[in-house]
Amino acid sequence: MCTSNIQRFKKKCLFIYWSKVLDKINSAANGGTIVSNFGIKELQAIYPRIAFHVGNDKARHEVAGIKCGSNVKHGCIRCMYNFRDGGQYKPVEHNLRDLEVVQNIIELEEIFENKLKGVKCSKEENQQIKALEEKEYHLINNPFFNTAFGVDNHIYNTPVDLMHSFLCGIIKSILRWTVTIVIEMRLHVGYNEFSSYSNNIGILDRRLRNFPTVPNVPHLYWNTFKCSFTYIYQKHITKEESNATSSGGGFRSSDYLPALKQTFLAVRFRINNHILVYFKPFILIDW
Repeated sequence: MCTSNIQRFKKKCLFIYWSKVLDKINSAANGGTIVSNFGIKELQAIYPRIAFHVGNDKARHEVAGIKCGSNVKHGCIRCMYNFRDGGQYKPVEHNLRDLEVVQNIIELEEIFENKLKGVKCSKEENQQIKALEEKEYHLINNPFFNTAFGVDNHIYNTPVDLMHSFLCGIIKSILRWTVTIVIEMRLHVGYNEFSSYSNNIGILDRRLRNFPTVPNVPHLYWNTFKCSFTYIYQKHITKEESNATSSGGGFRSSDYLPALKQTFLAVRFRINNHILVYFKPFILIDW
């Protein structure tokens, strides 16, 4: 009960912050705001709308008021797909979330808070609370419920954040497997002090830390990764392994693309001072 109260207090603080931010947006959306556009003499009134909320997976779930985690049954913000049952997505069965549930959430919020305080609820009230919780809704009035989104849009229509899905999801998984294989080769493939693989980890870390200056490449910058890349992935906490958009050991989201490219260049053959045009992974020979 104490843990539930603390968790709810944190959510209240989060939504109070967002309500202050959204008050300004809602005011401009309802009453308009005067702007001066370049090339147009007359001042114009615009009525801004929020397109959608951008953030990593955890932040998007917090803002939408939907539970997330490995044990959640309906963890999708947009629809009611059953994560535990799995299988093919069925539009009729896995219907989209909409704002019709909001009034029910608001009505049960006070009852749920009283329950957290130890007040006894009726059987019907407990059933209503359980029904919403099974759909993974947090029973809390969310300031995004009444925010000015675009036409036919709302907080549950937030699209997939491709940046975090690719950079912190797919690319992070590739990097983790790459480093895992490099480490395992050192431990299990002919490991001895004379083996070519005995210093795999040190060579990879040194190459990434001492990566040479490269001319500017569009949409790609180069990083020196001063902290040990392999160390971060060895210490990656188990809880985050299944989370595609977890912190990844402290790297910024924008670090994953250069990490992928530089790892690709650092893990390769080098013969007669020429880099082979094809990629033979995980064979580290000191340069």
